[in-house]
Amino acid sequence: MKAPVSEASFRYVLNTFGPKGYAYWRTQIGGGPLIIPGPFESEHQLEAISVWDSEPGGTIRVFVFPIRETCLFDFVSHLQGEQARDFFVFPDGRTDPPFGEE
Repeated sequence: MKAPVSEASFRYVLNTFGPKGYAYWRTQIGGGPLIIPGPFESEHQLEAISVWDSEPGGTIRVFVFPIRETCLFDFVSHLQGEQARDFFVFPDGRTDPPFGEE
């Protein structure tokens, strides 16, 4: 099993894609995963997928995890393997945790 997403990689995704805002992540819901090159040479690509946290039109939850090399995208196994990290995007554009912080 792959290691979970490192703090540095998670922060890279949050700081790079968090500022894109609510409208951006809303358009990603229901699509395929966003493929993100690993920010460091030693890391593989990452995936990000956005879903409604509780109800459509509300808070969006974005999951970030390493790409699995041996099988098709399997969202449930990533979560069960505790490899995913996540952040929330609110309708007013804020994220939790906030982007831009180290």
